[in-house]
Amino acid sequence: MQAIVFRCGELSFALEAKALAEIVPAVSLRTLPHAPGWVAGLLNLRGATLPVIDLCELMNGRAARRVLSTRIMVVHYPSPEKPEHLLGLMSESVTEMQQVDDKAIGPAGVKTPEAPYLGGVITKGNISLQVLKVSELLPDNVKERLFTDAQTAGTKAIQ
Repeated sequence: MQAIVFRCGELSFALEAKALAEIVPAVSLRTLPHAPGWVAGLLNLRGATLPVIDLCELMNGRAARRVLSTRIMVVHYPSPEKPEHLLGLMSESVTEMQQVDDKAIGPAGVKTPEAPYLGGVITKGNISLQVLKVSELLPDNVKERLFTDAQTAGTKAIQ
C-alpha cells in the first residue's frame, strides 16, 4: 500500500494514501463549543465546511503544536448510510509517502479497545509506524454530531 507518514509529538503513524483527498496547511479553524477536545474545529475549504480532528489531542492528550510543519490531511471518511464525508486530520507534520508491503504490517501486540483506530505496526530498521484506520476513527455518537445533512451538502461542492 501507499502510505502517508505523519507525526504527532514523538510518535510516527501511517495513513493509507487512498483515503487522502489532499493536504493543506493548518489555517485558522472555527471552534465548536461543547465539542470533544480533540475536535479542533471547522475548516472552510473552498466554500465547503468540514470538521477537523486534532490527532495529537486524540492520541496523546495534548493539542497539536501550531508550527510551520503543522498540516491538515483531508481524508475521505466512509459512511454506510450516506456518501462518504470529507474530514480533516491535523498533525504536527506530514513527512513523506512510502510504499509499504502489506505483509510488513504486524500486530501492535497490545489490544486498545478505547482506540480502535490504531492498527498494526510497520517496522523498518529502527523506525516504527502505527497504521491509522480512518474508518474506525470516530465513535458513532461523534459521527452523528459532526456529519449533518448541511455538512454533507458542503462536501459535494468540492468533490
